[in-house]
Amino acid sequence: MSNQIKDIDRFGNTHIFRIEKDINNVPECYVVWAIGRENFPYEGFIPLAKRHSSLPNYIDTRSLIALKCPTEGVALSLLNKAIVVGANMQDVREEFDN
Repeated sequence: MSNQIKDIDRFGNTHIFRIEKDINNVPECYVVWAIGRENFPYEGFIPLAKRHSSLPNYIDTRSLIALKCPTEGVALSLLNKAIVVGANMQDVREEFDN
């Protein structure tokens, strides 16, 4: 298995996600990127991103992470939360602990 996921969105933009299987290796500054399963079709993974340093409503696409979740149910729960109210690393850790 490769250590990255290369994704091309419907607009032709290429995004490279570093695969991370250990939540302890993800810095607290990351958030769940609220793009939903339809736009991130990798079962069992969630897309993580850092907010852009000068544009707070944007993400930094140069440091994306695909985090392996314990189950697809956990991944979907976090993706849904990210879309509705936002989800940060504390939310991810709490969901992993449940």
